[in-house]
Amino acid sequence: MTPAAGRGLAVQVFVDQDWSIRRSVSAAARFGSALTLLLLATSIQAGNAHSSGESEATAAVVGTAARRPTRGSSSVPELSPLGLGNAGSLDGSSLPGQTARRTLQWASGASRSSGTSLNSAAASAGAAAAAEAAEAQASLDGSGGGRRRLTRSKPKTIAKRAPARGGEYVSLGKVRAFEGDVKETQSLAQALQHRTYKRELILLTDTRPRAALQSFDNLAQLGLVHVLWLTSNQASCAAMRKLYAARNQVRAARGAWGNSTSAGATAGAGTASGSDPAGSASASDLILRVAAAADAATGGYSVSGVPPQLADDDLMGCAWYTQDFPAGFIGHRRLMMKRLMLTARTLTLGYSVLSLDTDVVVYRDPYPYFKSPPYDRMHAIVGKAYRQGGLVNTGVTYYQNASRTGPTAWMVAEVVDRNLRWLEHNVSMPHMSTGVSLGGGGGGSRGGGPTVMPHQADTRGCWDQFLFGDVVLSSMVGKLVMYYCARPLSLSSGRAQRQRAGRKKEEEDGWSGRHRAALGLGEEQTPTDLLMLETTEVQGDKAMEPLVGATFYETQWVNLTIAPDPPPLLPAEPGYSLPPLLPGGVAEAFKAVLAADAKFAEAAISSGGGGAEARVDGGVAPPPASRPMERLAYAADWLVGGWVYRGMQGYWDPILTNGKPKQVFGHLVRAPGPTSVGKDAVRMQYGEYDWELAAVQAGGPYPFLGSPDPKELPRVVALLPDLDLTVDTGPDWSNLARGLVTVALVTGRRVVWPSVPCSGSDLVQPKPGSRKALPLNANLRFFSYGPWQPSLRCVPSNLFHHKCLFERMSLLPDNTTTAAAATATATGTASAAPAASTAEAPESGDGEGESQYYITGPRGLLPAEFALLLKLLPEAEAAPGPHNTVHLQGNDDYESGGEKPIMFDEPPRVDNVAYVPAPSVVKSLREGALAQQRVIYLAQRTFLTKLDKLNEPDLVSKYRAFKHECPALK
Repeated sequence: MTPAAGRGLAVQVFVDQDWSIRRSVSAAARFGSALTLLLLATSIQAGNAHSSGESEATAAVVGTAARRPTRGSSSVPELSPLGLGNAGSLDGSSLPGQTARRTLQWASGASRSSGTSLNSAAASAGAAAAAEAAEAQASLDGSGGGRRRLTRSKPKTIAKRAPARGGEYVSLGKVRAFEGDVKETQSLAQALQHRTYKRELILLTDTRPRAALQSFDNLAQLGLVHVLWLTSNQASCAAMRKLYAARNQVRAARGAWGNSTSAGATAGAGTASGSDPAGSASASDLILRVAAAADAATGGYSVSGVPPQLADDDLMGCAWYTQDFPAGFIGHRRLMMKRLMLTARTLTLGYSVLSLDTDVVVYRDPYPYFKSPPYDRMHAIVGKAYRQGGLVNTGVTYYQNASRTGPTAWMVAEVVDRNLRWLEHNVSMPHMSTGVSLGGGGGGSRGGGPTVMPHQADTRGCWDQFLFGDVVLSSMVGKLVMYYCARPLSLSSGRAQRQRAGRKKEEEDGWSGRHRAALGLGEEQTPTDLLMLETTEVQGDKAMEPLVGATFYETQWVNLTIAPDPPPLLPAEPGYSLPPLLPGGVAEAFKAVLAADAKFAEAAISSGGGGAEARVDGGVAPPPASRPMERLAYAADWLVGGWVYRGMQGYWDPILTNGKPKQVFGHLVRAPGPTSVGKDAVRMQYGEYDWELAAVQAGGPYPFLGSPDPKELPRVVALLPDLDLTVDTGPDWSNLARGLVTVALVTGRRVVWPSVPCSGSDLVQPKPGSRKALPLNANLRFFSYGPWQPSLRCVPSNLFHHKCLFERMSLLPDNTTTAAAATATATGTASAAPAASTAEAPESGDGEGESQYYITGPRGLLPAEFALLLKLLPEAEAAPGPHNTVHLQGNDDYESGGEKPIMFDEPPRVDNVAYVPAPSVVKSLREGALAQQRVIYLAQRTFLTKLDKLNEPDLVSKYRAFKHECPALK
């Protein structure tokens, strides 16, 4: 070894046959107090890093309930409007007011519809799960009381699979194209004639073309193309079709449908080591590579992979709804109101509707489950609310065979009617008026002063999920209920809540207590206790038991009736009433539209369903005009599951479920992290993120969330893949993460955020995979993913924040700027305007009219993004080796009484971290052959100290901002 000096730095080159990291080498012993930068100089021998003798643990299916509930008779009794009595019939002849809660039992198997085909999977044995859990615990305990070093296993790949498309509701080739405004009855009727199959419609609602196309691809992979996209205007439809055509060109060029081949489509087949892939091929060729690399990165388990090549008519229809609203009613709730208006009208015209948010992943064809007991008896199936005690989450709602003017159609129309009345009156609730002086907000001016809307809504009306909760309760009890929407203002967010925090519990107890008393509920009960509870046995059912993850599941449901002009539940409560219809207002106009739709539907059905215009519909007859009673059910978690109740427990992980996630609808509500980045992170890690579509929209092959320019190849700093990253304390993680940040800032690179072992770490509590069986232990602080061996990987949830990926996001000022940016990007000329971000407008944006954003100051890559980047780089640049791996031997003398390393706070120092003065290494890290590498690997945890001694104030400011803005560094 020959040292090469440079500014007091000794650069040492190790030649080692197995390229192992010599942790026993002491820089102080060999080189005194001089800092040593070790460039480790041989290549990794194939297969040396991992052991192949370990077998994968099989996920065992266990019940999520601690004990089995008491079950009643297996027969279904007659039902009251509340679903609580035992004498009420479906024709409404007997409606007793009994309020005792009951449970029902519904046997699975022979009673299931014989014509329904369910996907099957093998159930895991409990004994095997227990044995595997014991073995897992033994392996984690180690021997001799010492910690067993955990190393990352080779990524598991699963054979390519294509979902079966033989279901009864597969609609490929059975729909027609549609694009247009659906405000008028004739136009909406035409949209439904063209886009429905067997009188079924799937409705997607969003303003972002890429989000809508990603959801449509998910459905098309399952053969379900009877989809209508509701967006803001015709321009969004045109943008979607343009994006769709460009993406199809990429797929055809790379032979995704077996009709072509492309030499440039091979993932990782880059240029020679050290060259610049971004400059060696055209943007279109590089997009081919990112598409192929993304396909390889998923491991073949994504249900949202390449769907079949579609006919022009199969592309989802596109609709907009030109509806006038009161001034000031803008934002996301405006589009959601249009969705509810369109849903109510579709039900009135006699169709079934599956309404989906674009943050929903559809893992399986849902229709076999909707058409089997117990859900085949339900007319409305909704998701459970996930916050603030609500009743309904509207991310997934399904209405089937509902009568055209019956209770289900009334319920949806009533939600719209209530909100439109509040919007056009801008009513102030008397008990909420104090919120004005406290900054509670006001949406307008009536009577000389500002007024407020129900429940934190100002000019946006009440939240649709709270509206649903109130209307469902009104239908159940036959009285006007405003429990959620008229709740006192002290429960809303913002300054009013902070200033009235001391009174919050008192007001809530009074408000909730009065409603509990009026509804006949006990002190500890909530409105959900009014629902019927039905138990369905699935033990021994080879299709259902593995999906459910237990031997039974429970369904809550209730009977719905129409409650026209009901009396208030709390007549003595000030302001507990709806404002009247405003003559000529939007609420009155909507009622007139519904009446016209009902008249049109009756005429069309009486004349034989449109004569020659009627499509093939499988002989499904329209529903009746009305029923006195219909049923609403809350979907079981395996059917519609959010992140907290299913995703976090491992049921969506394709590795842990052997390529078949145990879920039908996975709703990314409350995904890990404080922002929508967590939703993208889950999609990426589970293979449900459409990288190809992202690259096509961005116009570049590197569409990472933190990339200002998707045509620029990121330069990153990462830790060696097999480095032991076990963390036991908060300071352990802070030193690990902030240390990476210091190296990244000094070298002008991005941080590759690391994942840590879930097992063996005292910081990760509870340990998600301690039993090595599903369900995983719930842990909201970490996002865990497979494989089991040797440990699940965990990423701190607070890392999924925009500020951990880039410095800021800004709105492009106008369409002209957007066009200029797009032109500059396409031609490769000097930037005429900021490049549009690869991310579309955030979900919290205005929701009506798509906005273009650009980002500046790239900071980091997520683990899944780094995995894709490695697929795109030539192997010589992606793999660790002597040319790109450094071992910085720390010699900071702060602990022995030397100079304080930095002028602002650092985390407490911990073992196994090399603390290195930045001035000693900055030249070697920034110059020479090492600086030319795309990826720099650190051979150990490293923290650069004394950043202030570099005399670079901007660097210190960036570190401070990064540390304070990224939650994972706090």
